Amino acid sequence: MAFWILNQWASGPLDYATLGFIAWPGDVLEAAAAPDARWSTTPAGPETVTRYATGDDPSFIEPPDGRVLAYSSTDNAYVPTELVDVPAFGELDAIARPTAAGWPTSNYGASGSTLDQVFFGPGEHWTQLLAAELGGGAVTSYGSNGRRALDVAVTLLSGVPMSGQTNMVAAGRWPGTAARSGLVVHDAIGNDAMNQAAMNAASITVVAITGTAYLDYLRQHYRAALALMSTETRAEGHTHSATGGAGWQHAVAAPWASGGEFCYTTAAGDWVEYSVTPPQRGPLAGKVFVVLASDIPTGSAYAPVTISVDGGAASAAVTTHRAAYVGHNGAQVKGVVNAIPVTVPVDGAAHTVRIAHAGAAGAALPLDCVLIPSEDPNPILCMGLEHRLGTHPNGFDATDLALFTANIGKLTPVYKEVIAEFGNAVYVPSTVTPNGLYSGDQVHLNSRGNLQRKNDAAAVVRALKPRLDSRVAALRPDSDFTVL
Repeated sequence: MAFWILNQWASGPLDYATLGFIAWPGDVLEAAAAPDARWSTTPAGPETVTRYATGDDPSFIEPPDGRVLAYSSTDNAYVPTELVDVPAFGELDAIARPTAAGWPTSNYGASGSTLDQVFFGPGEHWTQLLAAELGGGAVTSYGSNGRRALDVAVTLLSGVPMSGQTNMVAAGRWPGTAARSGLVVHDAIGNDAMNQAAMNAASITVVAITGTAYLDYLRQHYRAALALMSTETRAEGHTHSATGGAGWQHAVAAPWASGGEFCYTTAAGDWVEYSVTPPQRGPLAGKVFVVLASDIPTGSAYAPVTISVDGGAASAAVTTHRAAYVGHNGAQVKGVVNAIPVTVPVDGAAHTVRIAHAGAAGAALPLDCVLIPSEDPNPILCMGLEHRLGTHPNGFDATDLALFTANIGKLTPVYKEVIAEFGNAVYVPSTVTPNGLYSGDQVHLNSRGNLQRKNDAAAVVRALKPRLDSRVAALRPDSDFTVL
């Protein structure tokens, strides 16, 4: 007989008196004897329901009849709730696993993009289910817990952390579309919607997003991530064709930079030029992206820049926005990655792009590289976060949940505006709800939540399947990629 064992995570040592087990479909949380070594216990964090049978390894999945556990502050106990309308658990067992022959999927983002989680079984991440259903191949995650928009952009830029960043996945550096062809997933807006100073706080506190400065900061990192995901080649900072002014510092070592080094100036009026040939066709034809990136100290100013092409009129000044937050290790993260889009003529020729310091002396212009998009960029799924999260005694309370929901409402339009700039990217709204689709922490998806998330993405990817299938052997030069 299989038992369902409740583990209550606490901020201190686990109180074994709170443990109990449920023989589903029973309705009573029975008192448990002192656990032995076969019981699964966890010292801190949200509660989870663990499937346990003698001789079996525990697996973190929800009860098979669709019920979940709810916390009763009055009774100081966890009790089963009513049946909820969620995908049948048995559907997961009927889905085949991905095969090596199909198109690959690359996940970038926070914990929701990682494959090995305690909240669901092996092979049950929604991207794995999606690949299995539609003929995809291996799924690789370049995500990590606690990632925010900046973290994802730096992962793609170099795979090497800036100051204060942790758990960076080095293999996540974008190698170019030809080397990483397939479906790409960007799933990283949740943690920034909390807008909290520390991501490692014992009790989550959500802060309301006010004004536009923080949203502008996120906007540039969403754009940088999608630009990098669409890139075929890069012109590194030191490969400039000409410079003007005496303030330039060249080949400054920086492990987090695209090529391990970058150029900068603090002198007003200094400029640098690059000779680039933009993509001649495809959803990003005639586009390149000038990347400004740095983790200069808080309080230091970034200079606005102007950009001109082939000696033409300079653009309006472009501002680099900055913010700061505390990472998992308690250190301040203060970097930026700003990918500025530039329109270049499509005529088969190389063109000169000039980037000029348009600010006051002393403000920094940190030039990292110029991105040249692919003529046939990968499709990118940009995952939304509507109907997200539920209340939890050690996490979100009702006030936090209301603030988080309001923040998502402000952040999502900005995310969609950036996605609209990329003809190879599509927004995927979420229909996941807290009613039985989340694990005990009410943040991470359980097995059935992953099934629902797969359903959210399936209609979009089904339309892309012919294009993805054609990428399995090689990128074809005669692509007829359809802009969604």
